[in-house]
Amino acid sequence: MECQGFILQECYLIKEGDAIPNGEWTYFYEDIAGFEYTPGFRYTIEVVKTERNPVPQDIGRCQYSFLSLIAKEAVD
Repeated sequence: MECQGFILQECYLIKEGDAIPNGEWTYFYEDIAGFEYTPGFRYTIEVVKTERNPVPQDIGRCQYSFLSLIAKEAVD
């Protein structure tokens, strides 16, 4: 989905933690290393979140890496 962060970019819409399954979708501006997104599908995935040290300028405090695919379903 197109979104406006620091620049106009592509973002994921996510739910995490207590927002699953009934919470609100939020924009996720980071990349997920190793995750290959295909438009037209909704994914449930597991990721590893690692704090960057030091934190590079203009990048989030954490790095996200794909761990496993839990579910993938087609959406309209």
